[in-house]
Amino acid sequence: MRTANISNLKARLSAHLQYFRGGKEVVVVDRHQPVARIVPIRAEGFTEDEKRLVAGENPHASREGTIPVPFMAGAAGERLR
Repeated sequence: MRTANISNLKARLSAHLQYFRGGKEVVVVDRHQPVARIVPIRAEGFTEDEKRLVAGENPHASREGTIPVPFMAGAAGERLR
C-alpha cells in the first residue's frame, strides 16, 4: 500500500489507476493526515450499490416505489444537492 497527497493524486491519476488495477490500495493524505483509502474493485465485481452509483442513481434511496435520484458523493461521502 502506498500513500499519496492530494496534489500528487491529481497530477498522476493515470499512474495511480494502474496501481489500483494491480490490486493495490492507496491512502490519500492531506497535510500528513489520512483522509481516504482508495481500493480496487473486487474480483467478484460490483455490489448492488456500486452498480447504482455507476448508473447515476442514489444507492441510498428507497428501492421500492421511488424514482432514482442522481447522486454525487462529496468529501467524506456527504450528499451534494
